[in-house]
Amino acid sequence: MRVLVIGDDLAAATGPVLAERLEATGRAQVHVEARPGTGLASSVDWPARLAPTVDAVDPDVVVAQFGGTDSPPYATGIDGLPAPPGSPGWFDRWGRATRAITDVLAERGVLTYWVTTPPVADPAGDERAQAVDLAVQSLAARQPRDVRTIDVRAAVAGPDGGFAATGTNADGRPIALRAADGYGLGADGAGLVADVVAARLTADWCLDPAVPTCTPHVGDPAGDPWVGGPPAAADPVHVLVVGDSILWQAAPRIRALLLGTGRATAALDARPATGLLGDVDWPSHLQSLVDTLDPDVTVVQFMGQNSRPDLTGPDGSLLDPTTSAYVAAFVDEAARVVDVLTSRGGRVAWVLGPPLGVPAVDATLRGIGLGVLGLPATVDGRLVPVDLYRALGTADGAFTQEVPDGFGGQEAIRLYDGVHLTGAGAARNARAVVAALDRAGCLRSGTACREGAG
Repeated sequence: MRVLVIGDDLAAATGPVLAERLEATGRAQVHVEARPGTGLASSVDWPARLAPTVDAVDPDVVVAQFGGTDSPPYATGIDGLPAPPGSPGWFDRWGRATRAITDVLAERGVLTYWVTTPPVADPAGDERAQAVDLAVQSLAARQPRDVRTIDVRAAVAGPDGGFAATGTNADGRPIALRAADGYGLGADGAGLVADVVAARLTADWCLDPAVPTCTPHVGDPAGDPWVGGPPAAADPVHVLVVGDSILWQAAPRIRALLLGTGRATAALDARPATGLLGDVDWPSHLQSLVDTLDPDVTVVQFMGQNSRPDLTGPDGSLLDPTTSAYVAAFVDEAARVVDVLTSRGGRVAWVLGPPLGVPAVDATLRGIGLGVLGLPATVDGRLVPVDLYRALGTADGAFTQEVPDGFGGQEAIRLYDGVHLTGAGAARNARAVVAALDRAGCLRSGTACREGAG
């Protein structure tokens, strides 16, 4: 199997270690084409540069790892002016470049594995990393035959799922997770990230010589949802976490906070660029997860977007996502989901909000929230509401890009689109969810959580 690794500083650190891991199987050859400081809005035109490289290497798969950094001179944006990091032209340039790279490879029959970006120390850099990751996740949802993602964020995150410069190994020895600039990977961090990527490719493409029989395949775009070993608690709490892109952003931190209690396991199935009324049959999918995992509580977070374009109402007409009919259809689907998730005695923590910077979408989400609060499951205790309006909004629950950081300054919590979260926003989302689970008694024990229903 021939593997081409492309990217910036992250790929430069990860690539050689990944090559060592994969080539040690005797079943792979790896070529690394990494250029530190050259993101997708830098002087290097990666889509154009990639075509001759791919023709020369002839890879089966490409591993792409770009994390939202660029060095001058910057490429031009749609207005013809240089697009420095964080500018509107920069976001546009990155979005178009990720699609162009994927198209170059898809035209040659090459599958692209996009690697997510670990948390960044600098808030502005972390905001760009979040935006890049969401763009890639959307690509994977729209072009599942051409794109896969590998989520490496948890491999080098801190105890709270956020940035950590150092960590400890299994023997308690300090290890260098990140480079001094707060963006790149340290030697140990590069190894941990390479391990995650190597494990995914080895499983997908049967590279382990110790496995005598194996059918090459490409894994589920959502990845393996089950994470975390058995906790020390005698009566552990099994938590299933499902939702769309907002939930995907907060998921590593929710997982870290839950596992940090020593009493909970976490199962994640977050799917960016989807929705409760989208292409996934969520009631059927969740029924299979409930039958397998039997969760004590399931966290659900959907923003009311990304519906199927052919979604129709009872009269057969197309449903406009800004109408009351759409809200009613969403709440009906939510009721079915809650019935599935509580069918074995577990509970549901349904996240309401956060406030959105797009008025029409915000109105839809608030209408959905009111409908969920009126469900019988809310009244009888099977459904626990989680309020994000104040956690990620103003004192009266309105939309805001920034909130006081507690040190006399302001902290950005929302991305430029008025919907998605920065790293700080994702952290607030996670803390609000876990705090709500705690108040509902769902972090004491699995039995206590179930007894709170009804």
